[in-house]
Amino acid sequence: MSNTKAISAILTSLKVSLVATPITVFVSLLAAYGVSRYDFPGKSLFQMFLTLPIVVPLVVTGIAMTLFFGNVNIEAGYGTVVIAHVIRTVPFAALIIIPTVVNFDQTLEEASMDLGASELRTFRRVTLPNVLPGIIAGGLLAFTISFNEFVYTYFVRDTATQTLPVYLWGLIRYGFSPMVNVISVFFLVFVTVVLIAALSLTSLKQLTLRT
Repeated sequence: MSNTKAISAILTSLKVSLVATPITVFVSLLAAYGVSRYDFPGKSLFQMFLTLPIVVPLVVTGIAMTLFFGNVNIEAGYGTVVIAHVIRTVPFAALIIIPTVVNFDQTLEEASMDLGASELRTFRRVTLPNVLPGIIAGGLLAFTISFNEFVYTYFVRDTATQTLPVYLWGLIRYGFSPMVNVISVFFLVFVTVVLIAALSLTSLKQLTLRT
């Protein structure tokens, strides 16, 4: 992996994913608490809205974001790529984090506070340890999707922001290069390891059956 452009593209992907993932987890966790703890008008519509980017074709959303950023005078670049990746990854992280929080036994929190613990201490000592595996799994899935994202990135980036998928696209577009095979293997191994780690932290089947 001596190719400096490839290394730069990998580092750019990491810089984007490492920023987009915590934002995604935070947004998904807020949504999970809103769904699990409160009843409000349009609750079902809100949950459907969270998963909308999965349903809408990627190209359509990519064009919509490009037009939106242009209309509000936000220059394409690293910031727009991060925003696009958050929009892309929130639905996937939410699909894991929301069931984790919803299925958490809230009587444990009530028991903790009955014994004199504050809300903050209860969250730190009772709630967080129980929902943390789902949060980590959602974060790992979000990181993987962000690291692999091409379509959204292609539409909202500038020429200086080249992630690994965009770099690979350039190699394929302008001719075959043995570097494509090397990076593709690295890509596949990396994604497989992250997904296995996510699956080991939580059972998606059980989460789905409980909701």
